[in-house]
Amino acid sequence: MKLDLGCGRNKKEGFIGVDLIDAQGIIKSDILSYLKTLGDNSVDEVRMFHSLEHVSANHYIYVIKNLLRVCKNGAIIEIGVPYYNNSFDAANPHHNIHFSEHSFRFFCREKEDRHNVIKKQDLIADYSFGLWDSANEGEFPGYVRIKKIEYIYLPEFKDKSEAEKDFARRHYHNVVLNMNTTLEVEK
Repeated sequence: MKLDLGCGRNKKEGFIGVDLIDAQGIIKSDILSYLKTLGDNSVDEVRMFHSLEHVSANHYIYVIKNLLRVCKNGAIIEIGVPYYNNSFDAANPHHNIHFSEHSFRFFCREKEDRHNVIKKQDLIADYSFGLWDSANEGEFPGYVRIKKIEYIYLPEFKDKSEAEKDFARRHYHNVVLNMNTTLEVEK
């Protein structure tokens, strides 16, 4: 089973679309309520583009727990969210959660960044890559490997070198508009 959660009217072909809007071919439901209806280990792939930031802060952890519960070992979760330090994200009254490259490390057990998704200078402190032990204590039915992080830069940074983009992202606001993250579920 493949899910496109919070798809709006743009459901990806071959996926089951779930959204709060009333549209043909889309299951009308909030993400958490829909996930609760699914059996354990029943999902192969999940897409969540510009939906996870709309989940209430109170429900965010439960959405992640239920995603990990319903996903099979090896399932892929693709998440696209606004980047935390841009004015567009901060100003939107419908954005309840803000995301950076560190957000999904709390659901990751890896001690090393095997896929080189976060540069050493971006690590906030000298912690292990995965921050699972600091936040979860075994209450989740699985964990993730962070396979890839892609930054969507604002147009004025399009022609900059990767080094210039990285420096700007780490030091200035309004550099990155969105962040796409690919996760792999492990159980």
